[in-house]
Amino acid sequence: MTHKAIYECMMGCIVVIGGGFTIYCLDSTQHAISHIEDLGGSVLHDTAWGSTVYEKVYLNDTPATDDDLKYVSKLQPWAGVYLRNTNITDEGLKQLHGLAVYEIDLTGTSVSDAAVADVLATIPAYLDCQIIREP
Repeated sequence: MTHKAIYECMMGCIVVIGGGFTIYCLDSTQHAISHIEDLGGSVLHDTAWGSTVYEKVYLNDTPATDDDLKYVSKLQPWAGVYLRNTNITDEGLKQLHGLAVYEIDLTGTSVSDAAVADVLATIPAYLDCQIIREP
């Protein structure tokens, strides 16, 4: 990445979340949102004081695959990731490792219990992340 690109990214948007700083590159996040919307999904966000915070990503009942989760992780949604009835597998769930999120819906996916345990081990414990897996 060039110095100019880094500068443009840094000037794009700085968001304060939970006392820490997260830097979003607007080109990158807009591309991620467009990709999610092209799949038929949506992104819930809030803008205040000139900053945007991504709350939830919905990909329920879309043709989303493992590769599509890299776009979800770019947005760092804090409230939830909803992947009900998608083509997500154990391999794709690795894209969400370390995500500070409260809820992940995996109903109707082929994700194994072992992969769920792996992702939960990487999410901060204080969040008490809930995995939704309805029958």
